[in-house]
Amino acid sequence: MPPLPLISFAAAMFLYVGVENSLGGWLPSYAIRSSSSLQASSIAIYFWIAELIGRLLVTTLMAILSEATLYRLSLAMLLVIEGLLCSITHPSTYSIIALTILGGFTLAPVFPLLVSYMLARTGNHRRLGVLFASASVGGAVLPWVTGVCSTYFHGLRAGLVVPAAGAALLLLLSGIVTTKVIAPLKINS
Repeated sequence: MPPLPLISFAAAMFLYVGVENSLGGWLPSYAIRSSSSLQASSIAIYFWIAELIGRLLVTTLMAILSEATLYRLSLAMLLVIEGLLCSITHPSTYSIIALTILGGFTLAPVFPLLVSYMLARTGNHRRLGVLFASASVGGAVLPWVTGVCSTYFHGLRAGLVVPAAGAALLLLLSGIVTTKVIAPLKINS
């Protein structure tokens, strides 16, 4: 794979897992800070169950939308949801639950589609471990940066800008990631 798509896939994997872990890890804290009637464990389970159900529904959605459209639409909707999380100053209990569930649903198709695009470009290449390792690094770095920003700006809403920025970068990379490259045919002589 040429360097630009390789770096783009590594960055996309880094960002996706980082965004997912940031939201999955910090939304429970955000919820209990915003509403005394919410429990962190409930918000966590809403998020992860919504993502799981969303992954089950991906095949149904792909019957309606193209892969590239679903990928970009999911990221655009995630940006809207994260924008609301960052901008609503006093969210209600129901809005936190709804945004948490919608966040899980919108994240659901992104990783399977990202891996699908990557494997379509590379096949079963033995050096794909580096790309998956970048995902693990993102899962550690972005939640940490979310916490650092939250502490620095004295509010978790400010920290949630980090996963929103990650989702925006994922959307920017979608042009490279969703491009299908057909390998030239080799003619044996």
